[in-house]
Amino acid sequence: MVRRLLPMVQILWPAFVVAGILEMLVFASFDPSDLSLGAWQPERLTTYSLTFFLFWALAATSSGVSHWLMSQGAPALRPRLSRN
Repeated sequence: MVRRLLPMVQILWPAFVVAGILEMLVFASFDPSDLSLGAWQPERLTTYSLTFFLFWALAATSSGVSHWLMSQGAPALRPRLSRN
């Protein structure tokens, strides 16, 4: 159980932190009440929530792909021990 949980925590926790930082940077520059999608103008809290989860999903996907690539290449990267 812990063996499966550790990679998820290693991916989701940094992604959560990055999403929070991105959220602060984006909304320090833009007012969420100025944003609209066609005729739909969401409330501030809705805009904050949706963008946070979008940023979290993007950062988690990026971290997940990096983790997957590292696990795929791990045997090839290990140094071979010579037995003399």
